[in-house]
Amino acid sequence: MACPEPQPRVVINEMGLGVLDWLELYNGGGDAVDLTGWTVRAGRSGGMVTEFDLPSFILYPHHFLALFEGSGEDGVDRIFLNGTNIPWTTSGAGHCVLLDDSGTGIDFCRWGDSTEPPPAGTTWSGINPDIPYEGMNLGRDSAGSDTDQGDDFGSLAPTAAGPNWEPGGGLNHHSFYPAGDRDWLRVQAQAGQRYDLEVFNRCSGAEANMTLYAADGITALFSEGCDGSFGSGPRRAWVAPADGQYLLRLVNDGPGGDYGSYDLQATVIPISAPSPTTLTPAVLGPDVCCPITITGDGFVPGLSAWFSSGEITCERVEVVDRSTAVVLVRSSAAAAPGSHDLLLRGPDGAEGLLPGALQVVANRGSVVINELNTLENWVELRNTGGETVDLSGWAIRVAAGGGAVTAPIPSASIGPGAFLILHDSGTPGENGPAELYLDQYFGWGVGIYGSCALVDSGGEGRDFVRWDGVTGSSLDRPPQGTGWYGPNPAGESGYFSLGRDLGSTDTDAGGDFSAQESSPGSANTAPAPLEAYFGLLEPSWIGDELSFQLEATGGEPPYRWFLSRGRLPSGVTLSEAGHLLGTAMSLGSWPLEVSVYDAAGRWDSGELVLEILQALSSSIGVQPGAAIFPCTVELDLNLSNPGSAEAVVAARLTATGAAPEGITTYDLADSTLVLPPGQTSHFNLTLDIPDDEQFTTGVIFQFTLSDAASGVLLSSAQCQVQNRYQLQHHSLH
Repeated sequence: MACPEPQPRVVINEMGLGVLDWLELYNGGGDAVDLTGWTVRAGRSGGMVTEFDLPSFILYPHHFLALFEGSGEDGVDRIFLNGTNIPWTTSGAGHCVLLDDSGTGIDFCRWGDSTEPPPAGTTWSGINPDIPYEGMNLGRDSAGSDTDQGDDFGSLAPTAAGPNWEPGGGLNHHSFYPAGDRDWLRVQAQAGQRYDLEVFNRCSGAEANMTLYAADGITALFSEGCDGSFGSGPRRAWVAPADGQYLLRLVNDGPGGDYGSYDLQATVIPISAPSPTTLTPAVLGPDVCCPITITGDGFVPGLSAWFSSGEITCERVEVVDRSTAVVLVRSSAAAAPGSHDLLLRGPDGAEGLLPGALQVVANRGSVVINELNTLENWVELRNTGGETVDLSGWAIRVAAGGGAVTAPIPSASIGPGAFLILHDSGTPGENGPAELYLDQYFGWGVGIYGSCALVDSGGEGRDFVRWDGVTGSSLDRPPQGTGWYGPNPAGESGYFSLGRDLGSTDTDAGGDFSAQESSPGSANTAPAPLEAYFGLLEPSWIGDELSFQLEATGGEPPYRWFLSRGRLPSGVTLSEAGHLLGTAMSLGSWPLEVSVYDAAGRWDSGELVLEILQALSSSIGVQPGAAIFPCTVELDLNLSNPGSAEAVVAARLTATGAAPEGITTYDLADSTLVLPPGQTSHFNLTLDIPDDEQFTTGVIFQFTLSDAASGVLLSSAQCQVQNRYQLQHHSLH
């Protein structure tokens, strides 16, 4: 019994329901399919139905064919149906039928509320896919899976004549063979849409360096590299600047991975509104500047933040990850007590609101806990304001290792700028204008965690501090009217105290306090305020090694540095030690904001601009600019490398026009020219183009020089030669 002939594995893979309607066919089988005489029938529910025959075309295995209504230039993967109207609409239901040359159904799809029956030879089951929303297409997954069900199709970003991207991410599997292998992925992008371009499942030893080019394959938009470790590879979130095609190139620059592989993914990043849920701290006083941590979801770079009060401003927003952001918040002295809403806005305009997110408390006054000593059990208060404060009815609440007591303060007052020492009952003495002896024992001790709160006569909190010890960490809560955020300071030891800085800075942060020499009754001995210092950062050449040390003064070393805003060029890193190091592979001006933290949690930030310049310069002279075969074309290549590192120039000759099929690119001197640092070189290139009578149309030779490391185009020139040609010889002198 003879086996039946296998059905062609050609599917309707994607449909564009926009102003210009189009559909894409995909051959997922193992054999080429002749589409001559095949028919497409397209219609919208309750409206026009159009049927048209396909022209002569061979669809090879795993290739795509896009069919566009209207006019245009046909290509190897697209045909324009001049005069044919595909009657789909962006908001209406419809269907599409594919028939072979015998009229047998090959594939079928319907969407919306369409009830169009499938043709003989096909089936359809399940719920129809929804009408895609504006700007999106209707298509299958990246593999072109076909189960004759409605859920085979879904909304996706347009990818004419290329693999589809489903919401979870379409994959393209490649092999690294041999080392140095280059692979390309075509990306059909939509202006303003964010894309996640990522390499993963990478074999050990392979260094997958990724570069995105414009449609010409020459103009590099960015590059990302990796360190050669196993698993993940370069990844970049990218917003398409314009509609159109882009080219993503992957190169294995590592010594390993000859027989390995990797997956390349280009995924549409869903646009979702930021959703804040909590703030830490959530209480703030007037005239305070401090960082606040926001948790939630949907946070992406470019996030902005506002509060409902104009007296509370967000000076900087740093997105840590999708669920965490840190905002530098400043409240003015006029900030009104009460609850204030938080509004977040993403770069695409999507907004998220958290009502009553921040509580502003009334000004707590000017008296602060300035210093304390857990060995001698005393607390120093300081009046940082300009008026005398009556302490009648005030008290301090002290806790040590879990136990807590309240010690009332005897009737006393503290003048502007004055200090007042409060001793516990274990220290004998007589009360005076600068010292008071309380009736309670504090119970502190060296190495024991604890806390101290200052409350007024109405029970409202005026100040608070807690610290960690060798026995554990204090989790004591600040009293109503005060706040606390950030890590606790470490408890003092020996004859050192825990105190604020010289100016008694109070931001309700653990970093306000540090261990220092005891100075009861006088200004503290904490170091000068922390300040970041960047010096002069000179511009760097692309491809050269960059090494620059950031500096800080004041505070308590060691310092830790972080990039708080902006993005470093590919190839450059910032270490926690403040060292900008690497080889920049991306041109441009890179504005950065860098923050420095000291050992006590104090921080400062500043801005600088990293300029990456193109070191290479070149020119191409072509004689003649136009010729008729047979002819000789002379090229003069002038290259200059003022940088401090060796540069490699990629030289390429491309022929367009009536070049023989499959022969379009010729390499010159193995594609590269090497220039030592500080050198200017001249090359002469001769192209002998013989007579070829069988071709009758002209050819344009395009000569380009580009930086092999970054892909940046340096210079180009062209020569037009009449009639087809065969390139027989090229040489460098």
